Amino acid sequence: MCGITAFLPASLDALDILVNNAGGTQDSEWDHDGFEKSIRVNLASAVHLSVACKPLLEASRFEGGASVIAIASMTAFFGSLWTPGYGPAKAGLVQMVKTLGRSWGGAGIRANAVAAGLTRTNLTAAAIDSLPGLQEQTLVRQGLKRVGAVDDIAPAVLFLSSPAASWITGQTLNVDGGFTTGM
Repeated sequence: MCGITAFLPASLDALDILVNNAGGTQDSEWDHDGFEKSIRVNLASAVHLSVACKPLLEASRFEGGASVIAIASMTAFFGSLWTPGYGPAKAGLVQMVKTLGRSWGGAGIRANAVAAGLTRTNLTAAAIDSLPGLQEQTLVRQGLKRVGAVDDIAPAVLFLSSPAASWITGQTLNVDGGFTTGM
């Protein structure tokens, strides 16, 4: 498990919610090292952390069951000019929650993902503002015609981790301003 369990507090006896939100594009994803780093950061870390936390999630007594939530991306479903590693890694997260939802459901653990559309964060602001055509290409096929904000994504994570979603597992909720509705 890549030594992840060494970083979990010994005093922690249960875990109700695990949000796998580490991610980001890497420099030079078109070369071997950049691609490999993107897979490690965006997919492998989520798999390893989830597996390391499974015993703590199983110990949860949270109403509706424990939850693993992965932050995916629209690049899980659509090709991107700029992210040959990020997109496939986020697609892997979508598949991971399907697998965990089926495999861990009997232990009372739900697993879901939120596939975020183009969302302004501290990490994405520079790319949103500087990559030629990124906003325009997104907004032309999007219903709401705006870049998302962190406050658009957080409520979806809250819902999927809440008792209100106690019969939802293995699913990906697209929070994208209507991007997946197509052109």
